[in-house]
Amino acid sequence: MSTESDKPNTGVVATMFAIGTAAMIGGSAALVGLARGEVDAQKEEIQGFANLDAIRELKTEQRALLSSAKVTIAQAKKSVLAEIQRDPNAASPAPVVTAEPAPSATAEGEVPAEGEAATEGAVPAASGSAAPAASSAPEPTAAAPSVPATNPPAPVAPAPSAPAPATSASPH
Repeated sequence: MSTESDKPNTGVVATMFAIGTAAMIGGSAALVGLARGEVDAQKEEIQGFANLDAIRELKTEQRALLSSAKVTIAQAKKSVLAEIQRDPNAASPAPVVTAEPAPSATAEGEVPAEGEAATEGAVPAASGSAAPAASSAPEPTAAAPSVPATNPPAPVAPAPSAPAPATSASPH
């Protein structure tokens, strides 16, 4: 039988923990130092090739342009406000004009002709139900300039035609 005690030796455990901790901290510090040294060497190499004279010249040119401006912000504001009071539409972008005319409403039960878009409320002839027709859109007062449409309407397929009657091939 064993005569050895089951008590752990706390002195040995504490010593092993202290040695492991010191080794981990020392290794981490060495790794950080090595990485910082490499990064610093790369920065010095990159900065050695940098052409800072061009940047300095550009900054001096830009500062000279800014300081030579004779218009103050208050003067510019007055100028802009006077222009807006003279023509209020000058501050807004022009409305988008399309080259396509507004679609006209079709009568109830009427199928739109080929090339025309069906309006809301128009009823195809095949459905047989009557729905109120949509009111027509107001016509433009001036001729629209020929500008391509930004979102053209989806193409409308023509209504299917009725099938041809069946004929019997009998020799009479």
